[in-house]
Amino acid sequence: MLISWIKQFVRVSGRGKFYTIVNTLGLAFGLACTMIILLWADFQKSYDKFHSEYQKIFQVYEIQSYANGYKLYTYSTPGTLSGFLKEKFPEINSSARFAHNSAVIGMGEKAFRDSELGFTDSTFFRIFKIEFISGNKNECLRDLNSIVLTEKLAKKIFNTTDVIGRSIRLNGVVELNVTAVIKDYPKNANIQFSSLIQFEKLKDFGVRGINSWGWNSHSTFVKLNNTDKIGELEKNMNLEIEKMNISSTTKFHLYPIEKVRLYNPDPNDFSLILLLTILVSVAGFVLILACINFINLITARAANRAKEVGIRKVIGSSRTQLVMQYFLESFLSTIISLIIAILLVDFFLPTFNSTLGTELVMSFSNFQFWYKILLVVLAVGIISGIYPALVLSSFQPSKVLKGLLRSGAKGAGFRKTMVIVQYTITIFLVVVSIFMFKQLNFISNVDTGMNRNNIIFMPFRKEMEPKYNSFKDELSKIPSIKYVTGSQNLPFKIYSSTSSISWDGKDTTQVYLFTNTVADEFFTDAFEIKMADGRFFSSSFPSDTMSVVINETAAKIIDKKQILNETLRIWGYNLKVIGVMKDFHFEHFSGKIKPLFILYGQKNLSNVIIKAEQSFDGATMDKIRTIFSDFYPEFPFESTILDDEYYNMFSIEKQLKSILGQFTVLAILISCIGLLSLAAFIAEQQRKSLVLRKIHGASMFKIIGILLGSFTKWVLISGIIAIPLSYIALNGMFSNYAFHTDFSWWIFAGALVAALIIAIITVLYQALKTARINPVEILRYE
Repeated sequence: MLISWIKQFVRVSGRGKFYTIVNTLGLAFGLACTMIILLWADFQKSYDKFHSEYQKIFQVYEIQSYANGYKLYTYSTPGTLSGFLKEKFPEINSSARFAHNSAVIGMGEKAFRDSELGFTDSTFFRIFKIEFISGNKNECLRDLNSIVLTEKLAKKIFNTTDVIGRSIRLNGVVELNVTAVIKDYPKNANIQFSSLIQFEKLKDFGVRGINSWGWNSHSTFVKLNNTDKIGELEKNMNLEIEKMNISSTTKFHLYPIEKVRLYNPDPNDFSLILLLTILVSVAGFVLILACINFINLITARAANRAKEVGIRKVIGSSRTQLVMQYFLESFLSTIISLIIAILLVDFFLPTFNSTLGTELVMSFSNFQFWYKILLVVLAVGIISGIYPALVLSSFQPSKVLKGLLRSGAKGAGFRKTMVIVQYTITIFLVVVSIFMFKQLNFISNVDTGMNRNNIIFMPFRKEMEPKYNSFKDELSKIPSIKYVTGSQNLPFKIYSSTSSISWDGKDTTQVYLFTNTVADEFFTDAFEIKMADGRFFSSSFPSDTMSVVINETAAKIIDKKQILNETLRIWGYNLKVIGVMKDFHFEHFSGKIKPLFILYGQKNLSNVIIKAEQSFDGATMDKIRTIFSDFYPEFPFESTILDDEYYNMFSIEKQLKSILGQFTVLAILISCIGLLSLAAFIAEQQRKSLVLRKIHGASMFKIIGILLGSFTKWVLISGIIAIPLSYIALNGMFSNYAFHTDFSWWIFAGALVAALIIAIITVLYQALKTARINPVEILRYE
């Protein structure tokens, strides 16, 4: 019987080649999308789960409470916290600090910058899984001047991993001895590093406050003996810290390492789980569209198989046997689609990896992944087959054989509903995609309060400070250079903050958090940041080293009628306000502008910023490179276009836009294919009635209108459903964005009009073909 069913499936598929190809390809594309997204989702969920006993590993985070109910959630913790926790709480098996820094490795032409130096404690190896190629994990970080290299970095520097005992020079002055070589750390780890250095060595890289409770700039990880009483442990941690009178506004908490990648402890901030949910939902939508096509075409063609069903029932086939047969056909179609989908994934996966910056691989040894795909295939087979099986098996032999079953009538209402669902999903995706494009365009062109055009920056180290002024003066002599300045942070990446600030008349019951940075003169000139009052720093005023410039938001908090010359007490220093800058966005554009103060200095600068009169041509860059080499021959020349760095902040938005765009095009394609095939079948079924209309005087345009009218009506209904749903979804996606583009009416109207046009174009060919039929050709055989 099974062989008979398979033969019947082959014959039916062969008779309707067009519909078979449409079904198979549509389902294949839907399955391919699902497979790619499941690969990506599995990769994201696997982060840090390769550690032994990863369920016992936690990262410490802080919740800092400030005025007006503002709460800051941060993984930045004091360097003293790790030792304190291990000493005070026996529930903690091990604790370790971790921080990143960058340095130039080597000297001269072979020197290069490494931005992934990891600084940690020897206890790091007790918490995290590290595979050693050579060296001893219990000894490798005991010495202050030791360094552990990853396999990749060892080969890059020495062309071999047999390097224990050799030395490495960082920034031309720090000499470290290689004590171990380890395997490259897995990509699915939240901590990434090229090497590991003793944590205390950060002092030699100009990092302050590593042993201070008031300096939060490092990560703290703990491994617990058990996880039964985490809430009680957190409570005791905060009670002990309160006894030390360190801070009344800060609470410490533990976050599972397995959740750090996808989730954010701050409920109001972005979490990667949102992107994952969106992509999985989009893949699900595309798969649903493909399933709808399958169901629609099978039920629409049900009448063509009515006689087969009638005869089978007459000769003794039960309804159960018919249901099983049609389920088998559904599963066979799904399996063929799966085979094609595997080929599509193999073809499109490199493009997906390029878009999201991943290295996903479809491995047949990944049994967990294929188990999920098997479940998807079973679900698709059941969902796609259940309604057609019930429809086909329900035909009554007496009506079928007497010709009383109206062709295509069975399930017509269901098909209309499915088309409406299909286009609702498509219009929804089109609206969201258009908005993402509009949002990125908004970010690109909106006034952030500064001008980023014609600016490059170069990394600057403490060792370069003695020659800074001379270097800057030489650069300024280049005719095409307009300004040369320096800053501790780029103007849209200022994250350092402090609550150690006060002024006369301040409400002592309120604690305010002020963002801060250090900048040289011409900082506001280079970025065209406007002054609301007063002036910016200038080397013409030596007293500016004891002055401060604030932004408008800070001025509103201080709330003085005459803010200029007001004295602010910052970190114990009395600093005079000499200027108020117009507010500008110094963090990710999604957040509100916070209070900011800038200090004047030429130390602790991390960037040299150069603004050109127009653009940086080759001749100008050659002059900059020559001057840099003259002043700092031991350091490699590096420069980055400021705008490139700015747009890197919006990588999540760009990825989402790209994926949504690609999947929306695919959803439109699947919808069009389904509508085209359904229109072809309906036109074929209604050919006689339309010809009779033509005989009775209906014009060609009238017949075209009849065919187009039903389909456009379904699309309009879809739009009425999709538009409010997409508006709700967009509101949810951007609810945490203080600044985003308007929900313009034309986005929703444009998506609906586009769907109507696509539907009309899709159906128009079949409508024209039917309207131009010669009635004689149809009626001659009646």
